[in-house]
Amino acid sequence: MTITFAHAYREANQPANFLANKACQLKTSRIFTSAQGQLRALILMDMLLPLLMHIAHSDLVSFGNLRAKMEGESVMNGGEGANSYAQNSSLQALPPKRLYYAAGVPGSFRVRLLPKRSIDFAYSSFSLNWLSGAPKAVAEKTSPAWNNGKIHHYGARKEVVEAYTNQFAEETKAFLDCRAEELMPGGLLTILLPVVPASWNPDTFYTVNTELGVFGSCLVDLAKQGRFSEDKVDSFNLPLYFTNPEEFKGIIESSNNYTVERMETLYNPGKRVLSSGPKVRVQSFEFMLINHFGGEIIDELFDLYANKLAASPVLSDAANDKTFEIIVVLKRKPS
Repeated sequence: MTITFAHAYREANQPANFLANKACQLKTSRIFTSAQGQLRALILMDMLLPLLMHIAHSDLVSFGNLRAKMEGESVMNGGEGANSYAQNSSLQALPPKRLYYAAGVPGSFRVRLLPKRSIDFAYSSFSLNWLSGAPKAVAEKTSPAWNNGKIHHYGARKEVVEAYTNQFAEETKAFLDCRAEELMPGGLLTILLPVVPASWNPDTFYTVNTELGVFGSCLVDLAKQGRFSEDKVDSFNLPLYFTNPEEFKGIIESSNNYTVERMETLYNPGKRVLSSGPKVRVQSFEFMLINHFGGEIIDELFDLYANKLAASPVLSDAANDKTFEIIVVLKRKPS
């Protein structure tokens, strides 16, 4: 089996069981990994292969045990010594007696990375919501899409939203088209993606987009306090776009390379803990903040953000969060 992983892993219960059974039906034996967050993808491959082999002979699979094993076994640590990141690479961390070959493939997943018709099963998780970069027009003062005073498209003018929407559609279609070249006819592409509803009542509910809007307002507040210039805020735009299921399905159809075998919704109510959630939710772009605004404002920024969330009756209740996830299984059409 040839498998491409992208970014992170999330247990999907019945959908995962479905995918694993589908993968086992391919009955091939080569494994290739190509991923953002390569170490995690490779560790997952080491855990997943025995699981796939087990599912091929049994319907009794405990995903809880798999998750416990993943969380309980850490190949490397962040400190010093033989198990530190400084002394190891992702590939060196893998067990020597593994049942697969592993390789890292550099490059954007929006271009073809692997030979044509070379893989049977591709997997992308929490990756497509990241754009290659923020739309250029939103940082240009002469553009109708100039996004001054904001860092994201939420609550922005129509031209800003359109710039983000169009870039997401173009880059997602490029991803789908490139994977279509790499997949064998009948091969599977599985996508796990955070999404938002097409609409929601902001007086009673919120999404990750709402939170990003609040986070941007915190940067504006610090600029007004003189911590940095307002131009700094105007020139900072997050390369993030959270689609909705209907929009995403339309992009899949525009590719015309796949049939939708399965599309399911995964809800995660009540997962956020207010004291730690704000930082966890935005820490994936913390390095961008440090690079643009400097590291000295980070703690103050996160404290301000947490306080704003806590002060809102809507945002302080995780039950009001309408952000959810979809898992999509696509089958490559015959050429």
